[in-house]
Amino acid sequence: MSGTLSYSAIATALLFACFSLIPALSNSKLISLLQDLGTDMKLMDRLLVSTFLFFVVSILSLINLFFTAQDTCIFSKIFCSLWLAFLVAATSEVFQILGLMFTTLKVISTRR
Repeated sequence: MSGTLSYSAIATALLFACFSLIPALSNSKLISLLQDLGTDMKLMDRLLVSTFLFFVVSILSLINLFFTAQDTCIFSKIFCSLWLAFLVAATSEVFQILGLMFTTLKVISTRR
């Protein structure tokens, strides 16, 4: 649980930094190409969703640290299930971001 807390906190910070830096780098060639293709908003949307999901994973990991490993109450099971669901969703969002970037780079390379 503590490892997941660290991982999700770092992922939240990095994704939020990417989310805030993309509009600031509007004069970059890559950002202008993303805007021409219309994928800049898709990327920003995916970054925002994955940042939120990793933030929820961080909160649920922190809550789960208060339960013992042998705890079988219903709240422990619910929090553990929610934690796993949000962790899988956040990880799949990161893979969707990578897929979007690779697809965009492939389109950019075929245009040249």
